[in-house]
Amino acid sequence: PQPPSRGAMLSRAAVAGAAECVRLLIGKTSTLGVPLASKKEIGRALHKALAAGHRPVVEAIRAALGEKLFVNSSIRPHDAWPLGPNGYTLVHSAAANAKADPGCVWLALEATGEPPGLGDELEAFNAAAAARAVPPPPPPPLLRKSTMGEDDEDDEDASEDDDGGGGGGDLAAELAAFRREEAEANRLAAAKSQNAVKGAAVRRQNEMWEKALQTRIVLQRALNASAKMPTPPYARALSEADADVGPAMETCASAARATLAALCSLQAALIDGNPAIAEAAAAAAGGGGARAGDGDGDGDGDG
Repeated sequence: PQPPSRGAMLSRAAVAGAAECVRLLIGKTSTLGVPLASKKEIGRALHKALAAGHRPVVEAIRAALGEKLFVNSSIRPHDAWPLGPNGYTLVHSAAANAKADPGCVWLALEATGEPPGLGDELEAFNAAAAARAVPPPPPPPLLRKSTMGEDDEDDEDASEDDDGGGGGGDLAAELAAFRREEAEANRLAAAKSQNAVKGAAVRRQNEMWEKALQTRIVLQRALNASAKMPTPPYARALSEADADVGPAMETCASAARATLAALCSLQAALIDGNPAIAEAAAAAAGGGGARAGDGDGDGDGDG
């Protein structure tokens, strides 16, 4: 005999009030954390648990799915929970629950996207009374044929066994949707990371440019002062005329040599910090050597 499907076992566990079994049957994938049971199977189990007044079972389903998957607004038909027998919504199934538990109505309202406020138990009682007073809406045309034949639990479980896990298509669609969302999130995160790296590089470039400009302004003063220095003949004449000129000129020359050494060290550090400069210099040197070799060859040929 064919073993019962996951949906059939999930419905029977919900009717029996086996909350832990329901949680295990819903399960989750190891990679994306998507429930193994389809939305149709979980919705059928929710209807049965709410109608029986098994609040722990409904709470177990909520904990297994998480708030994002448990709360489905009926305003968006593609997100709404499937209707039960005779077109019942989750609130209709919970309104006349066997244990008269208002907590079931509370959870049903939360699952349909209309949860009462915190500490407002009276609203749950009023919702239960209103749901009992209003007849359930007729099932949609597409669902009327499938729901009219589901009168009792045995027939529903038998049809579920015959299906052999007909919710596989729903599960595959949900998995595909989650994979698309995950890929889009990864793409956005990678783009954000790249933009952050580019922004940091631009900030560093602006800071280096400002510092280089400040250095250029300071060095301009030194260049202007060096242009006013006497030429060698005048320097010798000044040294012969005044004994203090020679030591002063030597001090100035020492300071100029120290400044030149610092500038050369800075240049070497900048070149070492940017390999592209060294590569460009090596390429230029190689190109110059090749051109010189070509010139020598031409000269030999002419001779």
